Amino acid sequence: MKLFKQALLVGLMALFLQGCQLGDDDDDTVEEASDIIRAVSDTSEQISRSDLYSFILTGDSNQFTLEDDLESINISGSDNIITIVEDTQLQSLTITGERNLVKQESGVLIRIEDIIVLGDGHSIIINEYGTVNDNGSGTSLSGTQVTL
Repeated sequence: MKLFKQALLVGLMALFLQGCQLGDDDDDTVEEASDIIRAVSDTSEQISRSDLYSFILTGDSNQFTLEDDLESINISGSDNIITIVEDTQLQSLTITGERNLVKQESGVLIRIEDIIVLGDGHSIIINEYGTVNDNGSGTSLSGTQVTL
């Protein structure tokens, strides 16, 4: 009888532990961003994703509206307008080319950790930014530099 009780107890414990996870918690998992790539000119588009993403644009004279969970923006080209319409914190913004505009919609809070600018005549209108590496000329940066 004692052996039967022990076997029953072990069986119940095994059943109970099936739902338990041993080892590392998934809370420490870092979500990797997917890339949204556009190589276009004279295009207007709104991008909305439910997962973390990086936006990469190559081309001229485009207008893109970006929503949701942005990690980074990389623009190569000229005369593009990028509007961010939801509160977010980006790891980086990289702009090459000429006369690109990156701005936030009114009432939205945007923070960009690192800004890298190559080329001339860009405008960046955001709330806060960390570091700036501007290797161009005529860049207009509106926002408050903060320590991150």
